Amino acid sequence: MTTVVVPYAAWYGDSELALEFPAEWEISVHRLRDAPALSGDEIRSALASPIGSKPLSRLAEGRKRAAIIVDDLTRPTPAHRALPLVLEQLRLGGLREDHVRVVMGIAAHRPMVGVDLEKKLGPELADSLEVSNHNPYENLVSIGSSTRGTPIELNADVYEADLMVGVGSIVPHPAGGFGGGGKIVLPGVVSMTTIEYNHSKIPYVGRHGFIDGNALRMDVEEVACKAGLDIIVNVVVNERREVAGLFAGDLVEAHRKGVAFGKTIYGTGPLGKADILVANAYPIDSEFLQSGKALWASAEATVENGTVVLVDAASEGFGHHYLVERQSRERRGQTQRTETPSRKLLVYSPSLASTAVKRAYPHAQLLRSWPEVVEELLNRHGRKATVTVLPTASIQCP
Repeated sequence: MTTVVVPYAAWYGDSELALEFPAEWEISVHRLRDAPALSGDEIRSALASPIGSKPLSRLAEGRKRAAIIVDDLTRPTPAHRALPLVLEQLRLGGLREDHVRVVMGIAAHRPMVGVDLEKKLGPELADSLEVSNHNPYENLVSIGSSTRGTPIELNADVYEADLMVGVGSIVPHPAGGFGGGGKIVLPGVVSMTTIEYNHSKIPYVGRHGFIDGNALRMDVEEVACKAGLDIIVNVVVNERREVAGLFAGDLVEAHRKGVAFGKTIYGTGPLGKADILVANAYPIDSEFLQSGKALWASAEATVENGTVVLVDAASEGFGHHYLVERQSRERRGQTQRTETPSRKLLVYSPSLASTAVKRAYPHAQLLRSWPEVVEELLNRHGRKATVTVLPTASIQCP
């Protein structure tokens, strides 16, 4: 047997998963280019030297209340590494922790509970800081609209703060090109009306890992500017979900610097076409709803009638997204597509229900053990097969 070890998120802790393949198969592992983790001093230095902005300590001078918006567990941001240093900068500018509120920018996802906050913020800060979940249906303030017509309804607690800080990660995204930047505001802390308009009314040509000319991204950044996002603190993560780069400053300028660095980290060399593609969803694998981010290479890396294997911890099952739920209700009763896709999709996940898989991918087959996956692949491809493995597919890009 040939063994390939990939990172894996088992419930609330990162771990590793050993995938065994028949020895006769030709296995090619394509990792992202990767980078080492920054030290605490390097993170502190990057935060103190922002791009296109005054340092956070200077921005905090004379301010009475800060709102720090932090993304949720569907994003791989290790916020517990950056937040203590953000608070340090605020204290240097005269803002104590009792004048700081953390608002979890959950967008249209589920609210975060105690164990989520401990994982995201760290146990100490989850206990000591004032933390609230954004609600896309309540506690909102209307502040106009974007030039593209998006109505801007913003979280009232964020609106009332006189210093707004966004903490997130810059990782490839199929619609926005890359996450991070202004996306901490839209969709992070705006209403469902705002989210739905931006996601459905703004035309865009989205592609995983590409950002130029994306109208959706431009709309997001305009809304974030009008909302008053003062500074972003965005990280680029490596294969182990560590901070490989930190980019603080202006929500556009600092973000683009982070994107440029991210492309050097997440970039994956030419893949060719194999009989089998194994796409591991880590580190965006807490819920199945996010799994599409790992499938960007399905067509370009697999032969016709090949097989794509999605490895997804999906510790929280299918997941939750208010906009997806609404759109699913609107589609009920419509004629379902019945054609057979040219590539078979197998989903390997011990945590998922078969109904959850069929809900997202009607033609997919769920398998709950790796030996079952290998058996199915042997039935389809025999003893001679080529296999491409993407160990962190959700954040890799061309």
